[in-house]
Amino acid sequence: MFIHLLTPRGLSWTRNGVPKTSEAHSRLKAEKRSATPESLCRGLPSEFEDFLAYTRRLKFLDCPDYSHWADKFRELAKDEGFTNVDDFVWPPPRPVVGFPHLTMYHD
Repeated sequence: MFIHLLTPRGLSWTRNGVPKTSEAHSRLKAEKRSATPESLCRGLPSEFEDFLAYTRRLKFLDCPDYSHWADKFRELAKDEGFTNVDDFVWPPPRPVVGFPHLTMYHD
C-alpha cells in the first residue's frame, strides 16, 4: 500500500478498477506476479525495494523482523528530513484518560 501511495498515478493494476471478466482478472494476476521489487520501487529510496524483496522471501510461518524494519524506516524518515518520526508510529499511543491538567490534593 505504501508503495502504491508513493507511486505517481498508483500501481498499474489499480488504475482500471475491479476486473469485470475472468480474463481481465487473470491478466491482472499475471501482471502482479511478474512485477519485480526493482520495477515497483523505481524512484523510491532503496529501503522500499529491500523491504519488498525481504517480505517476498518470507515463508508463511516466518515471523517478520518488525523491529529491524521499523528502525530502517525510522532512519530513512530522519534522513529525509522528517523531524518527529514517532508521529508515524502505528498504532498510535493510547490517549491519557482522566484530567492530567488537574492537580489532586490529598490530606
